[in-house]
Amino acid sequence: MKRYSALNHLPIFGMIVLIAGSVITGIALGALAYFISNLFYLVFIFPVLVGFAGALVYQRLVFFTKVRHNWLTSSIGFAAGILIAAAFYTSSYWWVRYDVIASFQKEYGTDARTASSALDTFLTVETGSSGFWGFMKLRAAEGDQYTNYMVINSLPVSEFSFTIKSPWAWIYWAVEAQLFALPLVWIGFEAGKMDFNHSANDWYSSFPKLIGVASVDSKEEILAKLRTGDLLAVSELLLQEEEISHPVLEIYEQHSKNEKGTILLSVKQTKRVSSSKVKRITVSQWELSQTEFIQLAEAING
Repeated sequence: MKRYSALNHLPIFGMIVLIAGSVITGIALGALAYFISNLFYLVFIFPVLVGFAGALVYQRLVFFTKVRHNWLTSSIGFAAGILIAAAFYTSSYWWVRYDVIASFQKEYGTDARTASSALDTFLTVETGSSGFWGFMKLRAAEGDQYTNYMVINSLPVSEFSFTIKSPWAWIYWAVEAQLFALPLVWIGFEAGKMDFNHSANDWYSSFPKLIGVASVDSKEEILAKLRTGDLLAVSELLLQEEEISHPVLEIYEQHSKNEKGTILLSVKQTKRVSSSKVKRITVSQWELSQTEFIQLAEAING
């Protein structure tokens, strides 16, 4: 057995897939969010919901690519969140642009290039900029209207409306972009620091199994026995969970998700925070071979 080292894992293929998958996720989710926002939108709440939807996808992506580096995965998560915001705003631009050009062609019988040029000319005259930037400046100047609803007899009823214009529109969009991104940053940081089994090239299971508890008074003795690899002596110090109350030492086992390689043994010390809440702090972690773990399990169950 050996002490567990929380080393980073940066496979080249995994990195490529993580970056590519984050780009695809950001663009696709941002575009989808725009169309959903036309049916349902709540100030501040909507971008948070979209952000958490993106976080769920991004978490699965991190686990799939097996990239373990919390600062890197949180940074890529932030970039993916900003892509969601960018796709959300540009989808509005391209939809409005398509609609205006189609209307211009129908009304004046001109081609798409002429209609597109006319739109850019209009934006330039009104805002000094063409394209997407001109569209956002015009949108900020005219303001976005938001409606607050209340539910009466199970039906949404408009309560009041308000409009956000420059400079508040820019401030709100900046905050909204952060709300899109922060859940992905958080999940990237948490997923990127999970325990990884290098011998199995896979993550350790997210759900450790409790195999025994011990008195806090035996903490130093248990840690000393683990350092010398005396697993039989460790098993003799363990008690049944119902025989002791918090604070205690808890011993957990974690297998890799593919059930290969070493088994992670974690020693955690509990602290009762309230009558219904217990806090756990990891004291020590060790990796056992399959043979060593079987010997420990037999000694505990024997």
